[in-house]
Amino acid sequence: MVNGKITKSETDTLLVSIRDFLSSAFNLKPFLANYERPFEGVLDCNIYLQSALQNPKLTLIDLVVDSLILNKERIGKLLVKSRWNQ
Repeated sequence: MVNGKITKSETDTLLVSIRDFLSSAFNLKPFLANYERPFEGVLDCNIYLQSALQNPKLTLIDLVVDSLILNKERIGKLLVKSRWNQ
């Protein structure tokens, strides 16, 4: 889902929500050439972009990877919360 505006204003925000993204369905090999299958899992996250055309601020908030497998080792559930403070 994509919602919001791309402008110069710091108060205008574009939200990109990703839900139930299966990493195994996406070929990451060109980006991670040294690893056969670096990670697998189901990704949910919200990405916020403010002031995209002038002074862009990108914030990734509430990242969840369920059933994470990293370098063929089962890790489990990964939760990451971040906040942009300037």
